[in-house]
Amino acid sequence: MTVLTRAGKITAAVPCCHQIAAPRGLLVIDQAKCETISLDVVFPVLHGKLGEDGAIQGLFELSGLPYVGCDVQSSALCMDKALAYTVVAGAGIATPKFWIVTADQDIDPDQLTYPVFVKPARSGSSFGVTKVSGEEELLSAVEAAREYDSKVLIEEAVVGSEIGCSILGNDQDLI
Repeated sequence: MTVLTRAGKITAAVPCCHQIAAPRGLLVIDQAKCETISLDVVFPVLHGKLGEDGAIQGLFELSGLPYVGCDVQSSALCMDKALAYTVVAGAGIATPKFWIVTADQDIDPDQLTYPVFVKPARSGSSFGVTKVSGEEELLSAVEAAREYDSKVLIEEAVVGSEIGCSILGNDQDLI
């Protein structure tokens, strides 16, 4: 395992399996010294791959660290826009029309109603996204999305306002 220390040095560490009870926290290794910084809860304020796709959440769960936000499964599901649309549509919730294009597939430009948005299915919300107004723009938009992911989502444009809100708590204690 390689760890970046506070001093910016990269050091190698050998996992120790002899300690039975370790304090919960962040292990900082600086040269030959090890220090555990105690953590009560982690606020993962990260975006994109490895930040909101379930990877860091899985690390926290394996480490026994409590964290705020979505769990591993919901993070992984929501990071894959095509899978999220498929699950939501299967539950009877209205979604825009969408098409999933895998690496070995082509899309017939005539089957779409323009404008559409073309985006990598499993990337952040801003990389490789193109608004396509006509079929002559489709191929280059798919190629741009494939620079970030082999799985591409094409969705119809929806006219409206996007509203976001935060929810804190569980069950009856929602804020």
